[in-house]
Amino acid sequence: MTHKILILCATAAVLGSALPAVAEETLCFGKPADQWLIGTWFAGKSSWNFRKEGSAIKWDWVRLSGQVTDQWGLKKPAKGAGTVTEVSGCKIKMKGAYTEYDGSPGGTVVGTGITYDLEAVSPTVMKGTGYGLGKSTYSVRMSLYPK
Repeated sequence: MTHKILILCATAAVLGSALPAVAEETLCFGKPADQWLIGTWFAGKSSWNFRKEGSAIKWDWVRLSGQVTDQWGLKKPAKGAGTVTEVSGCKIKMKGAYTEYDGSPGGTVVGTGITYDLEAVSPTVMKGTGYGLGKSTYSVRMSLYPK
């Protein structure tokens, strides 16, 4: 009888350790993405608003007029939207498209894809790359607006 109890306890211990838990690699600074990522992030005259919708994390992007970059000079106002398609610890991948360009919801730009590959380097700063209308990779550094 003692042996059966020991085997049962040992089996339960082994099975118990195999139960799913929040894996360390899915956390960023001790929090899951639906906690550390949610909010508004800024870079110059651009902002990204991340929100949870069901099990997905969605984002909206707005670039105001007056944004100037070394790579493209003065940028036109634009908007976009999409989904966080992948999360691994502090790294995220985003995919979306332009929804408005130069104040117009029409034209050839609307629907053009936008992707981002970012990593949180602190609880309030993400860095990485983006790829969009210019068909060229560009650097991105954004900061979380204080909650």
